[in-house]
Amino acid sequence: MSSAVPQDEQIGRGPTAWHSEAMRRRVRRRYARERRFRALGLLALTIAAGFLAFLLITIVSDGWRGFQRAEVAVEVDFDPARLGLSEADLQGPNAQAMLNRANFRALVRDAASEQYGSATMLSNGAWLSVRDEVRGDPELLGQTKRLWLVAAPYVDLLAKGHIDFDMPPERRGVSAEQISDYRQLRSADAVRLGFHSGFLRKA
Repeated sequence: MSSAVPQDEQIGRGPTAWHSEAMRRRVRRRYARERRFRALGLLALTIAAGFLAFLLITIVSDGWRGFQRAEVAVEVDFDPARLGLSEADLQGPNAQAMLNRANFRALVRDAASEQYGSATMLSNGAWLSVRDEVRGDPELLGQTKRLWLVAAPYVDLLAKGHIDFDMPPERRGVSAEQISDYRQLRSADAVRLGFHSGFLRKA
C-alpha cells in the first residue's frame, strides 16, 4: 500500500529569483572569481614567456661564440713559380691533381713569416682556404691578395676573451710569447672574429 506524497513536495522548488539581492551577490562573486582566474592565467603566461625569453637570450649569448672564429689577415703572393702552377694547368683535365700537388702550405707559411716573423698564429689547415681561392679564381696566379685565414687555437681563445691576462702563466694556458704575437696582430688590425660557416656544416 503506497502512501500519498505531500502536495508541497510534488510542487517542488519555485522559480529562481534572478533579480533578488542574494542572486545578484552570487553572480558578482562568480564574475569576480572568473576575473581572478583570467588574471592569474595571464600572469602565469607572462612569467613563462619571461623565463623562455631569458633562456633564449642566455643560449644565444653563450653559444654565439661557437658561430665565430678568429681569422688573421695575410698578404699572399700567388707566385706561379713557387706553386708550380699555371692558369693552363687549372683549366685542363688534371686541374685537381695539379692543385693537390702545389705546395700551398709552404706558400702560406712563408707569407705569414715574412709579415709577422712566424706562422704560428695560423691554423694548421689555413692553407686549404688559399687553395680554394685559386680553385675558384685561377686568375689569382701572379697576383697578391689579402686573405683572412683561420687562426691558431690560442689566437681564437685570446680573440674571444677566454684568457685572463692577469692569471699566472701556468694557469692561463697561453705563453707570454703567444700573447705578444696576438697583441702584435691587434696593433696591426690583422685579427678579427669572422663567421664560422663550417660550424653549421659539422653540426
